[in-house]
Amino acid sequence: MTVHNSTIEDWVVSPPGTNYRMDSLELTVDGNKVFTATGGLHYRDKCGFFGVNHLYVRGSTATISLGYSHDPSCSESKIRDGAGFWYGPIFVAGTLNGDFDTLRIALLNGNTNFDGSTSDHTLEFEV
Repeated sequence: MTVHNSTIEDWVVSPPGTNYRMDSLELTVDGNKVFTATGGLHYRDKCGFFGVNHLYVRGSTATISLGYSHDPSCSESKIRDGAGFWYGPIFVAGTLNGDFDTLRIALLNGNTNFDGSTSDHTLEFEV
């Protein structure tokens, strides 16, 4: 499984609480059980990215947790200087192996980007 974060050039400003742009993904699965989840997520600063935190299958549900982190080459001052409420495209792809009928994608980003949202930070898809 891979996560492709967009670059800063593709991001737009999206203040919290406006609900103008919501974190969302759309899932497609082909006949070979290859999936793609495309959409957009919020980034807290210009050094941020999403990556796979963990992946597991329990019962009929597979869960992918996408964790938010920072580029290790960014200094603390660069992270502070790039702080803001950014929204950008993201693409997650992989192969569904196993006997499950629901794919859950949980966003582990400290809830910072969901101010005022009723979202539980989890997206569920029937596969």
